[in-house]
Amino acid sequence: MFGNPIPLSPWSSVIILSSISAMSICAESILIPAIPNIIQSYDLELNDSAWIIGAFIISGAIMTPVSSQLSDIFGKKNTLTVLIILFSIGNII
Repeated sequence: MFGNPIPLSPWSSVIILSSISAMSICAESILIPAIPNIIQSYDLELNDSAWIIGAFIISGAIMTPVSSQLSDIFGKKNTLTVLIILFSIGNII
């Protein structure tokens, strides 16, 4: 009735990419409430909080072409696995 069913591979790709997107959104939403603690821990002024958010966004913008180049060299699956592990470790720390 609906034609051929979609094979499992595209669905697994959708799930993996959706999970990565959710990880990124969670990391960004975790940063905002943590800013007062970061300011207090590093003895910063309130005006410096914009630099914290800016540094987080700039680091993501820099890693996009870098990760693209790494995936061309080492393969998409290997690069994605390593970047997810590094991202998870960074969020735990």
